[in-house]
Amino acid sequence: MKFRFSELVGRYRLEVTEDFSAFIERVFVEPAPAEDQAKVRAEALDEARNSEIEASSDGSLVSRSRGQEFFRVNVGDGDALRDELTFEKAPGVTVRLELRDRDTLVAHQPGKLTAVFRRVSG
Repeated sequence: MKFRFSELVGRYRLEVTEDFSAFIERVFVEPAPAEDQAKVRAEALDEARNSEIEASSDGSLVSRSRGQEFFRVNVGDGDALRDELTFEKAPGVTVRLELRDRDTLVAHQPGKLTAVFRRVSG
């Protein structure tokens, strides 16, 4: 679906699916010592359930959870028509966003599970 950045403006919450929960188990919980696994699981799920992406009219994109900002990038021109939005959230770490429909933002990052975000405001 083609879109302009200005159409993304709003706040999106991560959809925590069974696949996402399984990813948390595999990547974060299983490697932790047995006595810490319940705490690691609870913290990782809480962070995931509160994860959001916010696109602002100034061209910035922010990822955060529970008030902690993970990254902020400026993606520039809000009027350019595009199929996807690609940016580096950190040196060498590329993220590709696509707008599935007006309320669904999909984030792809190599080596990570595809993340689906649903619009909650904007």
